[in-house]
Amino acid sequence: MKLSRLHVPWELLVFAAASVMAGAGYSLFDSIFNNFLNATFALTGFQRSFLEFPRELPGFLVVFVTALLGFLCSRRLGAVAMLLGALGALLIGLASPGYAVMVVWLFIYSLGQHLFMPIAATIGMELAPEGQAGRRLGQLNGLRNLAAILELATELERIGDYGKGIARITVMMGDEPLIKPLIDIPRMAEKACDMLHRALDAFIRRDVDMARAIPKEDDEVDALYNTVFNDLMKLIVADPRVLDQATRLLWVAHNLERAADRVTNICERVIFTATGQMMEMDMQEPKEAGTN
Repeated sequence: MKLSRLHVPWELLVFAAASVMAGAGYSLFDSIFNNFLNATFALTGFQRSFLEFPRELPGFLVVFVTALLGFLCSRRLGAVAMLLGALGALLIGLASPGYAVMVVWLFIYSLGQHLFMPIAATIGMELAPEGQAGRRLGQLNGLRNLAAILELATELERIGDYGKGIARITVMMGDEPLIKPLIDIPRMAEKACDMLHRALDAFIRRDVDMARAIPKEDDEVDALYNTVFNDLMKLIVADPRVLDQATRLLWVAHNLERAADRVTNICERVIFTATGQMMEMDMQEPKEAGTN
């Protein structure tokens, strides 16, 4: 069917596609950023907390930056915002020899993100036919929700992989006697499942307050993981013969800890669909040695 028969301007379709890709890109970046930090930099607690500054400062500066770029029309300003976000992400990944340089690139990335979010609605209404601005705005919000749902599905698929890994380990262990009573691992499973159920409920209800609160509970799962890790290391030192089962139990705990981390990512998508803002909910101090 021809686009003209659908009465959808070509420019609006291009902008809608760009908005979906931008939303998916921002979501993907934020979901892997912490893993990048852990793999690249040995951050102190202060350094990790300080990262909130370059991420949030552009939010305060966006009015002034928009005024400085006032000579640009909204569409060109949107293009500049996307280019800044893409450039910042690219430089973070390819040109970050040290923490200080990475902070500068993070500021550029966040500036592009903060510039694009408020201008997107304006561009959508400008491209809408006369009298249909509200309708087009609703459609753009729907596209934003679609991008978030696709990312949420990815997170659920990964959580399913963690569950599959735990099931395989259970089969490998069979009926062999346990080297220690399972106390903390069941607690981790119960907590991670509860967080997931409430995160999905928050997504359905668009409950931003709940989405902000749930990631704080991830610290409880991390603390339980650290306890399991330390207990198993002590058992291995005392009796190296338990190494095989201890390793398997550690992987079970690791998968549960990672599942809880994925729930944090889901909460970020909830906030994104409700407010249009991407927030990093996992800016916490590095875990103890041996965690991942």
